[in-house]
Formats: sequence, C-alpha cells, structure tokens
Amino acid sequence: MSLKSNSIEPSLKVSNLLHRIRVYFAVHPEWWVWFFCGFVWILLIWNSLFTAIIGESVSSLITCLPIDSVNGEDLSSGILKQPSVFESIQERLINSVFPWVVMVIAMMFPLLQSAIKHTAFSVRRTDREISILLFLFGYALVWSIIGLLFLMLPVGLDLLFGSRSVFSQGIAAGIVFIIAAVMSWLPTRQVIMVRCEFTRPIRISGWRLVKDCVLYGIIIGVACLRMCWVVMAALMLAHHSTMLMLLVTMIVLIERYRVPHESRIPGYAWTVIGLALIISGTFVGINVGT
Repeated sequence: MSLKSNSIEPSLKVSNLLHRIRVYFAVHPEWWVWFFCGFVWILLIWNSLFTAIIGESVSSLITCLPIDSVNGEDLSSGILKQPSVFESIQERLINSVFPWVVMVIAMMFPLLQSAIKHTAFSVRRTDREISILLFLFGYALVWSIIGLLFLMLPVGLDLLFGSRSVFSQGIAAGIVFIIAAVMSWLPTRQVIMVRCEFTRPIRISGWRLVKDCVLYGIIIGVACLRMCWVVMAALMLAHHSTMLMLLVTMIVLIERYRVPHESRIPGYAWTVIGLALIISGTFVGINVGT
C-alpha cells in the first residue's frame, strides 16, 4: 500500500503544479504580453551589444556623395552632391518608424497590466487573446500617429546642427528630461495617472466587441500619451539609445507599480538623467572643439 501511495504522490505533485500554472495564466491574461515585451528587450539589447562590438557607425542625415567617384572622373574636379532636404527627411522617417514602434512596444506595453486585464475579463474566455490584440492595436495606433510628429524633432535638429552635433545628440535630450521632471511635479500628474487606469464597458460579440476594444485602446493610449509624451520625446532626441531606454523603462515601471502617485521620485530620476546628458554632451563638445 505504501509503495502504491509513493508512486501516486509524484504524479499528484505534477498534476497540482500544472493546475497552478493553468490558474496563474487564467488569472493573468496579460502574461503573453509580458513575454513578448521581454523578447523585444532581448532583441534590443542583443542588437545594441552586437552593434557596439562591430563598431557600426551612425550615418549622417545628409550624406555627401562625390559625383566623380561614380563617373570615374578625377577627384580634384569632383562636385559634391547632396540629397534634397525632402529626400533626407523621407529617408530619416522611414528609418525611424520601426525603432519608434519597437520602443513603444518595449516600454509602454508593460504599463498596461490593469487595462489588459479589464479587456480580457470583459469578454468571453475564447475571445480574450483577440480582444487584447485589438486593444493593443488601438493603443499602438495613438502612439504611431504621434510618433510621426515626434520623428520630426531629431530630423529638425539634425538639419539645423548636423546629425553629429553634440546639441542634437545629448544636450537637447537632457533639457527635455528636465522638462519632464518639472511636469512630473505638477498637481495634475496624479489625475493623469488615474486616467491611465480608466475602465469602460466592452461588449462581448460581433463588430461591437472590435469597436469597443479598439476604442478602449485609443482612450488608454491618449491617457498614457499625456503622461509620458515628454519622456518619449526625450528618448527620440537621444536616438533610441537602448541603455537609456532600459533605464527609463525601469523608472516608469516603478512609477506605475511601486510608488504612490504623489511620489516625487520619478521627477528626481528625470532630473539626474537630464543633468547627466547635458554635462556629458558639454564635455564632449569641449573635447571636440579643442
């Protein structure tokens, strides 16, 4: 009898473990979003390390191409050809749209835990995944549209100061982080953070389900945009620095899940980052100038 019970005990443990896993995934329907964001972060960090190892350089916004090198003429008689401003802006927008979308997925999706849970638990269990995807689509749509405007920030600075300008690469981003710190200390910040956790009814079938999920994503996207647009603009000016993105993500996660809404800690963090960028950019500028 004891041998039989001993043989049954391991199978019961496995069964209980599987049951707990199923219960966890049922209670936390946002689990796959976290896994997806983690996968995106792994790709970002790997790409950053790989780029650092091979020493890949960032090309300038306006590249000068010698016509004589193409035609085989003497270099001394060559004329430098520059792409038009429109072509330069178009190229930069195309090359920046994908990094912007990736940045939104990696940094903003982890902040949507309560909204994703509300979406999932408002519909039938068989419709949870599609409802979450529709919600994320509406959310990403807001950030994608505003991203087209944000993309003009580094483009404008590069056109004015050059893509390798110390101002466009560091000091401007530092100034915007300081602005983010000041805005985080305003009394309206607590109200905006509460709106990021807004809920609304979602119908459970047909095109109304699609409409409600997408609309809910848009509403939460606008609320989060009001909360984080300054920080995201600063990251855009910093040219999507992966390590800076990771640091900012840790701060916004702590702000959302670990500290009270009235906490001033995030503002202090933005101040430190802003001052560090300004100081480092100034020293680099001095060294380049000398």
